[in-house]
Amino acid sequence: MPLLQYYLQLAGYSTQMSFRLQISQPVLSIVGNLMAAAIIEKVGRRDLTFWGLLVLTIFLMITGGLGTGSTQPMTQGTVAFILIFSWWFNVSISSSVFSLISEISTPRLRVKTIAIASASQSLVNFMWQWTIPYMFNPDRADMGAKIAFVFGGLCSVSLLYLWFYQPETGGRSYQDLDEMFTKKVPARKFKKFVTEVQMQNQAAAAVEEKV
Repeated sequence: MPLLQYYLQLAGYSTQMSFRLQISQPVLSIVGNLMAAAIIEKVGRRDLTFWGLLVLTIFLMITGGLGTGSTQPMTQGTVAFILIFSWWFNVSISSSVFSLISEISTPRLRVKTIAIASASQSLVNFMWQWTIPYMFNPDRADMGAKIAFVFGGLCSVSLLYLWFYQPETGGRSYQDLDEMFTKKVPARKFKKFVTEVQMQNQAAAAVEEKV
């Protein structure tokens, strides 16, 4: 049984309502993916990833806080934030990650980079699929929705990494990225940094306009 439906039934929802809420989760995820496709070029990879994760961290902390209570409104609140989380997750980091792993890697190592990233993701997912039931179940750690605090803490650490090490790759050629990495431009300055390739292109365009 999917974990969400299991949680919904533990929270007191009927089987029919649990099924409906479970179906709404992938629907919201699809809507989120479509929204991401429309905004990622305008917002940028770095901003969508960093600020998206920041919002997700807030959602997780709120969910964990609601999970400390046992009243029906608080339980319903955790369900609402789980669904909102699913939507925003697919608007932000779930969509931007695929652009980042393909654009940051060099052309020569792109296939290996994507393969390693995908394998690492599967390994981490396997670990959590094994661990979460023990953390969640009433006959084990009985954390319930408070498990969101664990992921909120991990997201907080990830935010520090993203701020200092996640560059903006949108609208950049591989020559631009190689130059900025070679010059060790701080990741948060990638967006506004003007590369030599860009200056050469601008100079060539200016000459053509005069001609």
